[in-house]
Amino acid sequence: MWFNRGCQLCEVPPFLYLCGRHYFCGALLCCLLIKLLSYEKIFISDYCSFSDVQGYAQKKRESAKERKARIEKLVEDATKEKTFFVAVGRIFPKSGVAQNVVFSNDGFFFNVEKDKLSCNAPYIGQSERNANTAYNTQTNLHLFAENQIITLFGGWQEKLKSYVYKTVFWNNNNSKGVDAIQIVLTIQIYKSGKVYVKADVPNMEPITYEGEISEKPAPPEPMM
Repeated sequence: MWFNRGCQLCEVPPFLYLCGRHYFCGALLCCLLIKLLSYEKIFISDYCSFSDVQGYAQKKRESAKERKARIEKLVEDATKEKTFFVAVGRIFPKSGVAQNVVFSNDGFFFNVEKDKLSCNAPYIGQSERNANTAYNTQTNLHLFAENQIITLFGGWQEKLKSYVYKTVFWNNNNSKGVDAIQIVLTIQIYKSGKVYVKADVPNMEPITYEGEISEKPAPPEPMM
C-alpha cells in the first residue's frame, strides 16, 4: 500500500510521512491532484461547450433548410392556386428614398384569393406631368381594395426565374365619378418567397413594394 512506502517525492520513511513531520510533500501531492482534476474539468467543459456549439449550428442549419423547403412549398401552392398573401416590408418610390415598414405595425399588404383582391398600401410619388410637383400631390391617394373582383393574368417566366402576374383594380373599390382611379399591378414572385409589387397609377409615378409571401394572418378577435 502507498502508506508503507512513505513519501514518493523525497523517499522519507513512512513513519515520518504519517506523523506529519513531512507535511510539505503531502500538501504538494494534494495540490498536484487538484491541478490535474481542474485541467480535466476544464477540458471536459471546453469539449462539452464545443459540442454544444456544433449541435446548435447543426440545428440551425437544419432549421434554415426546413424553412427554405416550407417557403418553396408555400410559393408552389400559392402560385398554383393563385392565392397568396404578401406582407409589405419596403417601399420604393420612383423619385424618393426607400422606406422600411413593418407589417405588424403598419399593416401594409396585398392579398390575392383567386379572383379577389384586397390591399392596403401607401402611395409616395409625384405627377409625371410636372416634375416639380412635390411628393404626395394627391394627399388622399392610398392604395386600397377589399375583396374586389379581378382577373389575374400570368405565370412562370423562365427568363426572369420567377412568377409574374398582372391585374387591374379600381382604387377604394370606386369605379364611378371623377375620383375613380384604375391601377395596374404587376406582381413578381420568386421561389425564395421574395415578392415585388409594382403599381402603375394614371398620370403619377409608379411605385414598387417589396415583401414576402406568407400565410394569411388570422383576423383580430373582436373587442369585448
